[in-house]
Amino acid sequence: MQRARIHAEGADPARRLEVVTEELAVATEELAAQQQEITALLAREASAHRVLRAVAESVDLPVVTTDADGAVTAANEAASALLGVPLARLPRAPLLTHVAAPHRARARRLLALAREAGGASGELDLVPRHGDPVHAHVALTPAEDGPRAGAWGGGAVSWVLSTPGEPPHREPLLRALADLTSLPVADGDRHGALARLTASTTAAVPGAAWTSVTLGSPLAPEEVVADSTGAQAFDGAQWRAGEGPGVVAAEGGAVVGVLDVRADARWPRLTAAVAALPVRSVLAAPLVVDDEVAGVLTVGSEEPGAFAGEGPRARAEVFAGAAAALLVSLRQVGELRSTAEHLQLAMAFRSTIEQAKGLVAAWLGCSIEQAFDVLTQLSQDRNVKVRDVAALLVKDPGDQALLALLRRAAVRVVRRA
Repeated sequence: MQRARIHAEGADPARRLEVVTEELAVATEELAAQQQEITALLAREASAHRVLRAVAESVDLPVVTTDADGAVTAANEAASALLGVPLARLPRAPLLTHVAAPHRARARRLLALAREAGGASGELDLVPRHGDPVHAHVALTPAEDGPRAGAWGGGAVSWVLSTPGEPPHREPLLRALADLTSLPVADGDRHGALARLTASTTAAVPGAAWTSVTLGSPLAPEEVVADSTGAQAFDGAQWRAGEGPGVVAAEGGAVVGVLDVRADARWPRLTAAVAALPVRSVLAAPLVVDDEVAGVLTVGSEEPGAFAGEGPRARAEVFAGAAAALLVSLRQVGELRSTAEHLQLAMAFRSTIEQAKGLVAAWLGCSIEQAFDVLTQLSQDRNVKVRDVAALLVKDPGDQALLALLRRAAVRVVRRA
């Protein structure tokens, strides 16, 4: 009875193949929609502006992120104060409404140039909600690895603002913050992104001669990224000595400052190891990821006492936070990319299996569900994955030997039922 029902359902193989093709098209559309969702999520998580936002919250320079049309997507408290607009009301507001009318065309040109040339800077008169216009220097940088249009903000651009009253030493920080917006994140190049960040840190911390980032413990590093041979020499000396500010920062989870490493009694072995090196002042800041220390950012100077005061320490903490945010972004990008790759494989396998089910249903005159049972039975009989059996069928639908195996598998399916 079961055998007769199977063949009766397959009276019109052409129609059955047509139905299977339609079902396959629907399934492919569903998987394609999932793929688009993963791709959009990957683009959003990959944006280096996540790193910028982590930094922007830690500095008092006004920082605004807009889409390609100038609509605000993110801002920090300093930008809110400068523009006289509550922080919660800034997102989606057109930034150009806060630019003086005679300078709006200039602002649009800067925005276009930033996206075309990878960066732009100029002078604009800003109009706060209340009070007199403010003349400001602006540095614009696009998200180098973000989508240029559509998927996330139409191509995000950061605006780092500086007013004439800013102290001269703020200019390096301005440039360094702008550079953070174009860190290469989406390509997954952790070493390259950290190398850019170390160079930005050296530029931003007053008195700094070099910067390094050590992932893992300084005594057993997983990876070390440095912007100079001086940084490499100090990290090597600390590793050989088995002690130093980086070790303490990693173990204690707090910033460690050294006025003169050659004369610091806390680490006698390190003091001896660096006697001939061009390093005196050191700052070591932990990279905290998910409440765990993932590494250490170390900044060095050739001058003793170069990092006295809170300014250099605060800058080091800002960029350590940026490095930690960067590590999180890179990890999430890797996870999302893996998910996307698995989904692409699933789409390919499903397409092949659906085609094979249609062929089996047409050959044996059975339902789609029964065709899959037959494929599964043959897979078990031959100890081969279903997707591999399906691939053989689709590759050579006229393989008579394979058809004979399918018929025998169908008999076993009927008997088992």
